[in-house]
Amino acid sequence: MRYIFKILILGLDGEAIALYTIRAFGEEGENKGPYLELYKEVKVLEDTCDLEVNAIIDVENTDLDELINTVDGIIYFMNPLKNEEKEVFNSILHDIRKVSRNIPIIIMYYDQEGIFPLSVNDLLENTWLKYFDIEAFVNVHPREFHHVLHCLCIAMTSGDSPLSLENAWMRFPIYIQLANIYFKKAEKESKPEYYFYSAQAIKKAAMIADIFNKVEYYIICEQAAFLFSKVNLYLEAAKILQNVDSKKSENFKRLYAESMIREANKLFNKHKFDEAARQYEAAAQWVALEYEDEELKNEVFKLAINSWISVCKVENAFKIIKNLPHELTREILQDFLLKIIAMVDFLTKEQNFLTARNQLLIAVVE
Repeated sequence: MRYIFKILILGLDGEAIALYTIRAFGEEGENKGPYLELYKEVKVLEDTCDLEVNAIIDVENTDLDELINTVDGIIYFMNPLKNEEKEVFNSILHDIRKVSRNIPIIIMYYDQEGIFPLSVNDLLENTWLKYFDIEAFVNVHPREFHHVLHCLCIAMTSGDSPLSLENAWMRFPIYIQLANIYFKKAEKESKPEYYFYSAQAIKKAAMIADIFNKVEYYIICEQAAFLFSKVNLYLEAAKILQNVDSKKSENFKRLYAESMIREANKLFNKHKFDEAARQYEAAAQWVALEYEDEELKNEVFKLAINSWISVCKVENAFKIIKNLPHELTREILQDFLLKIIAMVDFLTKEQNFLTARNQLLIAVVE
């Protein structure tokens, strides 16, 4: 498959970014004033990513808010010895987090001198503990920059957070530690979002365990599924267990379908019949495609039909009926007349005679 992505390379030192980018790409690109525009093709397994790269060389005169809303991934250059750069990164990260979609981020710890008086392992571990969904590289030579791009492309194509396979073994205990920290916070503070963070961390640990064939892989997958189920993300739980325990995976799929139906029930009980009908239809179609439970699918379609009649949109009910099996259609139509009469009676009492007439005509013609 071929993907088209737009990525951002930025940091406070625009001159360093410009020099690094030109060396890494082997070309100067097109000068757009505050940034350089370059293009790169990156192979990711069987996929190809066509990248439009904006390397920011003048942060002060760049509308970062607008750019951030248009990009699919970000590589941020930072000197870990300069506190100002850390503060600016945290400020920009806050703006990135406000975007409704996930934007994979990679930190490039870089200095033109090429040497940090720091432990690389400690620098990476501290980064992973502080930003569990961000990957980091240290003083990558420009000719090796393709490793960074490859890591970012995998994250963008998968929709997951970036993970460098070269140091993934180092991140495994970090993810386990983070999962435990977030779980304890969730239990102590009764905040469901911490269950989600814990699930995300343990999911990454499971991914690493799979890569390195760790014996605890299956146990970690079950832990991740349990944590996702704590915040009603049953579909995530089902995906994680798909190749581990198919029976449990199917159970989570059913829980996901039932959660959709519950949401529709709540809408119906609040007399939001239009929204309820759409939710019932979505649930029924999902069951038909992903869960393949004929009985459940038919029951949910019946609920959708009832909701459309309740909102006085008989035409939408007939759209569903036309696509149902003959036996089920006959069963539904047996009760259909009573529901139509009740609807017309309601509209008449409300003196909405025109709508009552139109709904009756649709029912007769259909």
